[in-house]
Amino acid sequence: MTATEPVTTVEAPQREPHLLRERQFRHYWSAQTISLVGDQVSLLALPLLAALVLHASPAQMGYLTAAGLIPNLIFSLHAGVWVDRRPYRRHIMIAADIGRFLLVATIPVLYAFGDLRLWYLYAVAFAVGTLSIFFEVANTTLFVSLVPREV
Repeated sequence: MTATEPVTTVEAPQREPHLLRERQFRHYWSAQTISLVGDQVSLLALPLLAALVLHASPAQMGYLTAAGLIPNLIFSLHAGVWVDRRPYRRHIMIAADIGRFLLVATIPVLYAFGDLRLWYLYAVAFAVGTLSIFFEVANTTLFVSLVPREV
């Protein structure tokens, strides 16, 4: 190397992505991970519980699925308008997650006491579907506010 050649340095690769260095996004990402795990468990647990424990027929399984999806048709537009007018979307997401957790947590309690019925699973699926709409509407707008445009 001669004195006229520029000295180049090799930078070490960054250990974590840019967004994970931001505290607010790390909290969001962690909470979202926990929420998605809970969603997937309940997505599998409710139909399995209905089929294996309550011996639901194929038609009843279809009704259970419909009970979880009907809130999308009924409440999506209204929830979007309502959430957009609220300043604290994070609080809406937290309340929706806590509500979904409490609803699903009542199922093993009722099962333990021998009072679990298929109509209750319908009601839980409908309520969880409704809270999921509020969560998802708030989630999309919160995510946009957390992630800078240049990333």
